[in-house]
Amino acid sequence: MIKKCRVIIWGTNDFYAIICGELYKIGFRNVISINRSNTLERGDADIIINEIGIVNINSHENIGIPIICPLDLIRGAAVIVFYPGDDYGLLNKENSRIRLAEYISGYCAFWNVESSDWLNDAMPAIRSGKRSYKAARTAAIMCARIIANIAISREVKHYPRFYIYGNSESG
Repeated sequence: MIKKCRVIIWGTNDFYAIICGELYKIGFRNVISINRSNTLERGDADIIINEIGIVNINSHENIGIPIICPLDLIRGAAVIVFYPGDDYGLLNKENSRIRLAEYISGYCAFWNVESSDWLNDAMPAIRSGKRSYKAARTAAIMCARIIANIAISREVKHYPRFYIYGNSESG
């Protein structure tokens, strides 16, 4: 099932090593990365693609596979899954990490999601471009679990829903 699983992981090279390590632990062996200029460059990836070859991210709507978006949210992490047919608008904008974080923060505020105040507190740091290795690792672990669930055909939340884990304490 893992060999047949096809996904795109939308992220920066910060996630590459962490996500590859987590995916390797659960059986994914053929993970490659490409950058937006559509060339293979393992050290400078914007996108990680499992077993589908080189794909131009601008045509991702036509490839028919899920796009997984892990997010380092400084004091927590989130993952948004976009299935074919979902609105990809948030991915086609500059500063997609900030746009996705703002979407999640707004969603949590609108729906009064419990224990999500930490995200609103972290937004200034996210907007200024700060990163957290701990949050990136958490997002990578969440991402690997979601991909494993996709591989075995379990139902996963997808846009407009998302997965979120955070810490209300600073640090």
